[in-house]
Amino acid sequence: NPKKAPLGAHLYDLFEQIRNGSLRERIADRIISQISTWMPFVQLDELNVIFQEEDSSIPENSIGLRILFRITSRPDFSSLFEHVVTP
Repeated sequence: NPKKAPLGAHLYDLFEQIRNGSLRERIADRIISQISTWMPFVQLDELNVIFQEEDSSIPENSIGLRILFRITSRPDFSSLFEHVVTP
């Protein structure tokens, strides 16, 4: 097994864990940590982790992400990033 690069949030590692309140927090913490490390110019305004039970458009065993963010040099500009992470 080659050593994993320290890039990315490694969300796939979390799929084997039982979904509970702490899983949502752990996912958010990983995303915040990676953004802080690799993109310090991004300010998160909102981060939502969404499971299939909450939104039927998300495939089973997948995680939806909804991130509202700003670029610190352009505080008047904000953008929304939505993505579904599937195993």
